[in-house]
Amino acid sequence: MDFFDFNLPSNIRSGFLSKNERMNFENPLVISDFQVINQRGVTLVINYQDELPFLFYSEEIPLIGAALLTKEKSLKEELLLKMKGLIATYALKPEKLQCFLGPSLTFSHTPVEREILEWCMKNDYRMAAKRTSGVDFLDVPFLNALQLRKLKIPFANIHLTPYDTFECEDLFYSALRGEKEKNVAYISLN
Repeated sequence: MDFFDFNLPSNIRSGFLSKNERMNFENPLVISDFQVINQRGVTLVINYQDELPFLFYSEEIPLIGAALLTKEKSLKEELLLKMKGLIATYALKPEKLQCFLGPSLTFSHTPVEREILEWCMKNDYRMAAKRTSGVDFLDVPFLNALQLRKLKIPFANIHLTPYDTFECEDLFYSALRGEKEKNVAYISLN
């Protein structure tokens, strides 16, 4: 299912599969952390439930990557640190990176302690901090989008999906609903 209104270049294949979609991948590399490759014909595959799948590619050089981001990894700024290192290693221009933050739990399913919201306020992540009816929440996808902005990646190049894995039960599996099956995100360089 196409969750983004964005035309990928012909040498990139990428997507977030819904429950009813299946694909056979040639040369799949299943990841659970941060992975970058510049090898054609290999598909980076993320099996996830409510975590945040992240996919990206460079418009400058043949380079793709993926990561599985949890709330804990997001609060440690792992995406910021890994992408900063990647940009430096490959001398990439941030405006030439296209980044996709896929379906995951949205803020209404991510309650947090007050200290986490205070940390967000102190570290320029105010827009990821939410408070509703006296309960504090964290917007994990937006927190990661703000980390990408700290790297000068334009907002126009950061693609967020509005789909929530818990609320969209016809489309996605969710551990929060007690399901054990996994959703799939993938990216490959052809």
